[in-house]
Amino acid sequence: MAHSDLHSIEALTLLSLGELDVNMSSRILCATSGGADSTALASILSERCRAGQFRTLGIVHINHSLRGIESDEDELFVKQFAGKLGAEFFSSKVDTHALAAEKKLSIEEAARVLRYQEMIRIAREKNFDVIATAHTANDNLETVLHNMVRGTGIAGLRGIPPRRPLTEEIEVIRPLLDIERSDLIQYLKDKQLDYRDDSSNSSLEFLRNRLRHLVVPALEQVFEGRNIYDGFRRTIRIVSEFADRQDEQTTVLVKHSSRKLPPTYFKRDVVAYDVFMLYPLDQTSMRSFVMTAIRRKWKDLTAFSLDSTQTMLLVEFIRDETKQEYWMTDELVLRRETYTGKVQWTFEDEMRRLPRFIEENPEEFEDLRDTFFRADDDADDDDNDSDSETEMDDESELIVFERVSPAPPTLEIPFEPGSQIETEIGILTAELCPKNQVTFVAGNAYFDWEVFQHASLRLRYWKEGDRIYPFGMKGQSKLVSDILNEADVPSYLKKRCLVCVFQNEPDHLVWVPGLRAADIARVSAKTETVLVLSRKVSE
Repeated sequence: MAHSDLHSIEALTLLSLGELDVNMSSRILCATSGGADSTALASILSERCRAGQFRTLGIVHINHSLRGIESDEDELFVKQFAGKLGAEFFSSKVDTHALAAEKKLSIEEAARVLRYQEMIRIAREKNFDVIATAHTANDNLETVLHNMVRGTGIAGLRGIPPRRPLTEEIEVIRPLLDIERSDLIQYLKDKQLDYRDDSSNSSLEFLRNRLRHLVVPALEQVFEGRNIYDGFRRTIRIVSEFADRQDEQTTVLVKHSSRKLPPTYFKRDVVAYDVFMLYPLDQTSMRSFVMTAIRRKWKDLTAFSLDSTQTMLLVEFIRDETKQEYWMTDELVLRRETYTGKVQWTFEDEMRRLPRFIEENPEEFEDLRDTFFRADDDADDDDNDSDSETEMDDESELIVFERVSPAPPTLEIPFEPGSQIETEIGILTAELCPKNQVTFVAGNAYFDWEVFQHASLRLRYWKEGDRIYPFGMKGQSKLVSDILNEADVPSYLKKRCLVCVFQNEPDHLVWVPGLRAADIARVSAKTETVLVLSRKVSE
């Protein structure tokens, strides 16, 4: 901005708060470290609150315990400043070093995590709906420079968002993003307001400080006579407008290419998309699609991102029909699957497939055209309404995004009559029934209880080499791995599937739940009580 007068700063903040939807009912919690930027923001917001632009102002300070007495003095300064403003003061003291060591985070990242965690907690407890932070045009420039060097997509070039939701009821706003730090310092001088200098801000140990003290001044020197922040702001707006359009297009594509998978043997954490919709996407669009799809499905993965190399491999995977799996992270996998079954069909659904079909099957296009584009007198009949919907057989090639959590190394659960156990493959039940009350269902296991009553059963995880001697195999054994393959269980989920065994013979398989039962203790004419092992698919 470089206007450095009170009127300009106050007018810009007034405009910014309006654009951020701050209104007379808003309750704002201002994050204040005691530094120049946040002290200026607290002062400006206090004036706007007294003018009636919003309802309540609170001041919050998070003591990160990083600089000993100096950190405590910062907290005291902010408390006294809040008192001068007539604003309610809240504070929290956290152990940043402990979290950094526990989670293997940098000090900067650990401080950020704790800061937002505590501010959200206080905002909830005290009924604030907005948290305001003092990010400036300088912070925005430093963020974009950092993102560019690290490698970023369009989103990274947009800089710091002016607002974003933190929870369903609380959002963070940045009213000072168009104002330069030098203007805020001048504002404080004009208002005769003191502020604290954080000694760690001058340390070149942190990347942010190296950008601030080495890179940005060099840019200002190179472009002497020009305000680099003005050009930067124009670029941010152009990039943001483009990114907004791309976001809208990506959201539409994600919505229309989404497919619902039928129930599977294993309870999977998945979302699926029609691969035909993804083939035309370039790397930028593909990256945007994948990140949008993942963040919509898993809200806790908002920080998920892909670098340029990962994006290139992703595009290659989707276009190469011979590849079945691609691991994006240790817990996120892409899997190519084919779904065959009944689907609700509409004319528009089939049209989305048409370009690829014509390219790969030109000789069959005439038949397709005759089917969908009837050039006779009946073409305009109501029966041919393109919005009509019908059920038809379909074979869809899908790209499935799946989140896989690591399985515990071992598992052994008693499985005696009366047991009902919720598992990832369904609800497993063991019960005793009089023979004349038994209803035989495929996939369940039925044994003569007189033979089994002295045996103890256990559930354990499948392991490599497990075999069962199933009914109908005439004494031949079968690998459980093959049985799971036939049930379309991905290889990375097999280790979490359960088998039922004898306690004293853990390698003697009795039942692969819901799939195959061992050919032992057959129910016969002499059987009075039946041990029934059943599996019910979880909702």
